[in-house]
Amino acid sequence: MISTILKPSKFKGVLFDLDDTLVPAIASYDFAMQTIGIDPTDATYLKARELTKRNLPKGSPVAKSRFLYFKNYLELKGEYSPKAHAQLADRYESLVVEQMTNSWQMLGRQELMRKLSKAGFLIGVLTNETLRLQTRKLDAFWPEDVPLATVTTSEEFGLEKPDEGIFRIALARISLEKHEILYIGDSWENDISPCLSLGISCLHSTEFGTSQTPDLRSQQVPRIALLTELFDFL
Repeated sequence: MISTILKPSKFKGVLFDLDDTLVPAIASYDFAMQTIGIDPTDATYLKARELTKRNLPKGSPVAKSRFLYFKNYLELKGEYSPKAHAQLADRYESLVVEQMTNSWQMLGRQELMRKLSKAGFLIGVLTNETLRLQTRKLDAFWPEDVPLATVTTSEEFGLEKPDEGIFRIALARISLEKHEILYIGDSWENDISPCLSLGISCLHSTEFGTSQTPDLRSQQVPRIALLTELFDFL
């Protein structure tokens, strides 16, 4: 049970990474891939992914789109049709959403978000994934009575974390200054390092595993093993 008492805070908003911060993602993606019959290490699938990235500008956020991977995969196998593509992608996304929704509920995230909202914090999400899939996830599990001040995805702006520009955009969209935000993310490279460079207060979440290669600044950043520990820093 999360305590309902919060002390006065210097922060006005909390900005979350989504995948592997709010919900475990890697396991959900792997489960969905295996269930639709695609081994993520399959040579044809890897070639399809490489082809997708090659056809796009280097560093393009769209290069993360499994919807594009699936099209190239089916074409390489000589099995492409719009119907086959749409069905494969929809089944994959539905499985990912189902897995993550189950995790969200088991982890008690509804209660956590409601507590933040009732305490007056603005809440936002900043993610590198595609807008379509992240929207499907949030639509499935985000509590309707908790406003989302922003959902900022790299796909919308052509900028991926750790690019500091996408953090500035998220701050502008949530209408807060950097000193008014507490950011929580799991990736040292994509989440924590740019926050430190920008002077944004942050927490390094290790609930679903610890990202590697923290730099010498790691001692400046508190680690939390459970997301509920964030209330100790508000």
